[in-house]
Amino acid sequence: MNIVARMTALQKLHKTFAVTGAVCLGTAAMIEGTVVNEVFEGSRSENATSVRIGHPSGTLRLKLNWLKEMAAWHWPRPLWRG
Repeated sequence: MNIVARMTALQKLHKTFAVTGAVCLGTAAMIEGTVVNEVFEGSRSENATSVRIGHPSGTLRLKLNWLKEMAAWHWPRPLWRG
């Protein structure tokens, strides 16, 4: 896990992590100078191409191929590609 995050919906903590939030978090992980990037850089292995986000229901892996492709997996199947 590279980062642990929580989301709120209607002022309550959500049980999972929305893919829209994961895309934002993944983008922030790739932008130098952001707090998320500092956390991500400190926890990733060399040549890592994905961000693993821990949330209350498990882990969401966001594959990053910066500016070419993004995809999200929630084990065992891809949720979307594009």
